[in-house]
Amino acid sequence: MNEGNVSQKLRGLSHNYVFGLVLITLAITSYVLSVQIRIGVPYWDVFNFLNNAWYFAGGGGTVGTIFLPPLLSLLTSLFFRWGLVSSGVIFALGAVIFVTGVLGLYYLFKIRFSEVQSFAGSLIFLSLAVLMPWSASGGIDLPAVSISIWAVYFLVKGMEGQDKLLYLVVPMLALAVLTRYTAGLLAVPLILYYLMKGYSFRTLKGISVGFLVTIILASPLVWYFYTKMGNFDMIYTLLLVTVTTSPAAVDDVAYNPNLLFYLQNLPNYISLAPLQGSYAQLLNPSRGHPSVLAYCMIIISGAGILMYIYRGLKFRIGDLEINKTGIFKIGFFGFLTITFFLTFNHTSYLVSVAIVFLLCYLAYNLLRGRSSKYGAMDFMFLSWFLSYLIFHSILPIKVDRYFITMAPALAYFLLLGLSELLGGLKLKKPSLNSKWIYLAISIVLLISTAATFAGHTPKKVFVLYIEDAGDWIVQQDPQYMDKVIFSDYSSALSWYLKKEVKGGFPRFFKTPSEFAQFLKSQKADYYVDSLSDPKPDLPGYHPVKTFQMVTIYQKD
Repeated sequence: MNEGNVSQKLRGLSHNYVFGLVLITLAITSYVLSVQIRIGVPYWDVFNFLNNAWYFAGGGGTVGTIFLPPLLSLLTSLFFRWGLVSSGVIFALGAVIFVTGVLGLYYLFKIRFSEVQSFAGSLIFLSLAVLMPWSASGGIDLPAVSISIWAVYFLVKGMEGQDKLLYLVVPMLALAVLTRYTAGLLAVPLILYYLMKGYSFRTLKGISVGFLVTIILASPLVWYFYTKMGNFDMIYTLLLVTVTTSPAAVDDVAYNPNLLFYLQNLPNYISLAPLQGSYAQLLNPSRGHPSVLAYCMIIISGAGILMYIYRGLKFRIGDLEINKTGIFKIGFFGFLTITFFLTFNHTSYLVSVAIVFLLCYLAYNLLRGRSSKYGAMDFMFLSWFLSYLIFHSILPIKVDRYFITMAPALAYFLLLGLSELLGGLKLKKPSLNSKWIYLAISIVLLISTAATFAGHTPKKVFVLYIEDAGDWIVQQDPQYMDKVIFSDYSSALSWYLKKEVKGGFPRFFKTPSEFAQFLKSQKADYYVDSLSDPKPDLPGYHPVKTFQMVTIYQKD
């Protein structure tokens, strides 16, 4: 068989994997999308993005949350302008972006692994229990990660000689940041990889051009937001809180000072058990229990990574030359490690992230060599994982979906460990056909997560009762647009009524009577309660309608 025929067959095989991956991802995502449309919006922030989209589309309403990342809302507003005003629009947009992200991860993996390994790694990513429920949720976490994947891919391929792709690195990073502000942390692994691969005038030119183009294109958007908000105080405050990890978050329901929260729940994020459970466990895997598959993946991949580290250290130690430079690097590495543990959670997370950046760069330079397998991609993904782990661990607000920012790196190391273990077994048993093992493991994980998702999905979530409450107000009070309405789930009711609904929370007041006095002082005509149990007795207001756990109070 000549070289041309071999090349043609390899390309055909690669196309088959791409086609299969896209088909599987579309099937899974379409199912999740259909479920999401049926059960409704899953959480508070999605309503904020919908309200912003309605405002961007010229529908009026409040600008109270316009400081939130705008990209997904802006895209959604385009469809609203065309008359497609539905929460399903933002679900579908998130799903489409997610599909492109899975495909991008496959191409990124393929730079480091074979086609079948990359296919399996992409399915492992798709099957993560912490990820699948959010693939069509209308949230910003997964779209930001999906766009981030392409930013990384363009850098890695661009540094390998495809110069034109470097023009796209900064624009893609900017899109990711506009989707979720904390995507800016992706700059850490990007810069690290750029330095490890060796910068040059050629590569710097490509990235610089992309940076200038981004500044030019982003200027109108920045000006638009400035004119709408009058200043950037809200964005500045938001960034300041994340940088300093303000303790003010102690009043938040998601306040959690446990620094090991995400590491302790790592098995839960891989695979959940049993197949039947609650929707709360689906959205918050830490409330559930990890499956046997999760522990199996951790043991298998962990063993493979330990083998990988052992072989790398063993080979590289033999190549090390003991000189002043080498001794200084090792000593500095040890100093940074000690400094990291001494300062962790005692300073801004940026200090810890900077130390991790230096540690990864030093480790790469110490361990690379002719006989070492350690690669720049390994340390890039390590810095990706650790940067977000540090940030979200120190941040006092902890929500399981924040782990999505680390999901690509988790999938990478699960695949790396699996490939190293199977590679070692194949050396001892050359007849071992590892292809089917990769496919079997990834497909079993995917089926398990899909079945768990189906088993945990309810027929209806409580926010739809808020929609019922909104419909009732519209039907019973033709002047509702001129009325003052408060609710403890104001973003949802604002969306359903297409008007500003103000937030009112009984838990912030000592007694229901005190809360009722607050409503009177604000001249509230209605109060819609969805979270209190039992429902409060509010002097001056009486219940007029109840939809399951949602009660409408009207002023006497």
